[in-house]
Amino acid sequence: MLATAATLTALVSVAACSGSSAPTTTPTTAPAPSSTSASPAPPEQQLQQLAALGTKAAFQATYSVRQSHPSSRATWQVWRTSTSLRVDVVLKHATATLIVTPHAAYSCHRPHKTCFTVAKGKQPIPVQLRLLAEELFSSNVTTLASRPAAFSVTSTSVVPDFGHCFGVAPSSRSRSSGIDKAEYCFNDNGLLTRVRYPNGNLVQLQRSTMHAPKRSVFVPYSSPTPLPK
Repeated sequence: MLATAATLTALVSVAACSGSSAPTTTPTTAPAPSSTSASPAPPEQQLQQLAALGTKAAFQATYSVRQSHPSSRATWQVWRTSTSLRVDVVLKHATATLIVTPHAAYSCHRPHKTCFTVAKGKQPIPVQLRLLAEELFSSNVTTLASRPAAFSVTSTSVVPDFGHCFGVAPSSRSRSSGIDKAEYCFNDNGLLTRVRYPNGNLVQLQRSTMHAPKRSVFVPYSSPTPLPK
């Protein structure tokens, strides 16, 4: 489930001031309260601001993932810094791992502990080897933060435990945004906490720690070899 695009259909994936005055003999008139107040930012701007925090966030987090049709479940483990990302898609008997660093990208699998170098430097990762979890926490968050024309915000709300939630749909002005129609939730740190898709698929945060993972997390767990040609 959700291991690669070739093996499964894509899933789908936060002053008070006090004063006193001495009594005076001269009558005074209290100033009228201000009738103006700061207006909240538009939903699109709120979403962009939170997603922008997400593009810089360093964390490690665990997500539960539910696919409706066919019914299946998985666990995502995510480690992220401003430059590197690792996602583990954990199933009952296997784990698919994708590690992306400034130097290379690696695709690994357990229990056989095999790793392949699938891209070097800024080369794109082959489509058939990408994981939805990797796209969600990299290109999707970046698009939500930097390409407002690529999507439209249809609703917004604050949900307990999940922060600020936005109904997002691809914009008619963007043919290839990479953004799927869904409800995206972010906490105040910019961490993606929940993604609910119209078909019932769900990605939901279980636990997280907002600090940079150790460098060893981004080292493949076996010596990587080039992809077979």
